[in-house]
Amino acid sequence: LSVSTAPKGTAKRDALCASEVEVQAMWEREKAFESNPIYDDDGNKKEKFIVTFPYPYSNGHLHLGHAFSLTKAVFRAQFERNRGKNSLFPFAFHCTGMPIQAAANKLKSEIEQFGVPPKFPEEDPEVRAQMEAAIAAAAKAKAEKNAAKTGGKVKGGKTKLIQKTGTGIVRQWNILKRM
Repeated sequence: LSVSTAPKGTAKRDALCASEVEVQAMWEREKAFESNPIYDDDGNKKEKFIVTFPYPYSNGHLHLGHAFSLTKAVFRAQFERNRGKNSLFPFAFHCTGMPIQAAANKLKSEIEQFGVPPKFPEEDPEVRAQMEAAIAAAAKAKAEKNAAKTGGKVKGGKTKLIQKTGTGIVRQWNILKRM
C-alpha cells in the first residue's frame, strides 16, 4: 500500500482508492465471491442458503437501520459461503410487504373486472359525476358523524386519496400507466 504525495486533503482519499483497487483485484484473483452453485470440489451437492434484503423505498431517507440490516445480511451470506454452502444473496429481490401485495391484488382485480386494457366506468362523464357525488356525500356524512362524536368540532372528512387526487377515483392501472 503506498501513500500518494498529492496535494493536502487528497492523500487519504487516494490511499483508499488504491486500496480498493488492490482488494478488488485480490477478490477477482481468489474468486472470493464465486462458487459452484450446485456441487462442491468433491462433486457432492451443496447445502443451500439464501438471504434477501429489500431495496430502500424512496419515500424516506436512508438511515443507520438500513446499514445495520444490510451488514447483517452480507455477513451471513459470506459466513454461510465460507461454511461451504451454496449462498445466494440477491439484493432487492425481496417483497417489502403489504403495500406491494395490495397494489398487485388491486391491479389483478381491475384487470379481471374491466379487461385489458380496462374500460373503467368513470370514463363516461355522467357515470364519473355520479361516482364523485357519491364519494362527496360519503365524505360529508363521515364528517358529520365525526362532528357529532366530538361535540361539534369539525374535522376534515376527506381521505388522503381525495386530498391527493381531488376525486378519490384512482385506478392502479392508471397509476402504473403514468410511470
